[in-house]
Amino acid sequence: MTLREVIRERTPPAAVQLIAQARHKSLVVRLRGDTVECPACGGRFSGFLPDAAGNRVVCPQCSSMERHRRMVLFLRRQPDIRKGGLRILHVAPERSIRRELEALPGLDYVSADLYAPDVDLRMDVTDIHFKDGTFDLVICAHVLEHVADDSAAMRELCRVLKPTGYALGDVPCDATLPAIYEDPRITGPAERLVHFGQEDHVRLYDVDGFVSRMVAAGFDVTENPLRPTPEEAERYVLGVAPSAPERSFLCRPARTR
Repeated sequence: MTLREVIRERTPPAAVQLIAQARHKSLVVRLRGDTVECPACGGRFSGFLPDAAGNRVVCPQCSSMERHRRMVLFLRRQPDIRKGGLRILHVAPERSIRRELEALPGLDYVSADLYAPDVDLRMDVTDIHFKDGTFDLVICAHVLEHVADDSAAMRELCRVLKPTGYALGDVPCDATLPAIYEDPRITGPAERLVHFGQEDHVRLYDVDGFVSRMVAAGFDVTENPLRPTPEEAERYVLGVAPSAPERSFLCRPARTR
């Protein structure tokens, strides 16, 4: 065992947490500047931190990534979101989005997850225990690539939306794929890491394949609904290039046409 490992093992958990918090605050201070800005927390920095792939897209203050910043900006531009009285279902809630919505008055906000302990409801997205047409808005980002029967989940998301409601989704997409890549025989975490890029993913989406499944589930789909200017995309680091590994979608029940 190395000296570092011995020190880590003998350090109380509370002290480890305090050390981590101190390092985080120090990092935030060192990166302060005005080159990039995080709309999720308001922080301004000389640059963002690298993600696992080395792309500098992670906010050093709130840890938001491109998809979180895109969604925050999109929600702020919706006139109905601040009127109050809306019912919102947030599946696998991200901290930055949850903080944004919980700060708004008059919203009936329900957070849900199959495993996370700090949510309002324990819920399987393929079996949502709400009546048809319950919600004005459903948020479901980076969930469907984990779900074996994603088509069932998509149908449930559409079912619980009001006819005038909409869903915001985000999934990782591979622009080089000719179709969705999935194989139910690939079940081990190590295999999934090799084939799908993450140990708990069960498929890789291409954009057309994802949109086709959402349409089959009853949605009209718009890709990249935020439509940022080039200046906004650069300032907020939004990852909206055609080759970007993540894609955002606005999905409305097709019956609203």
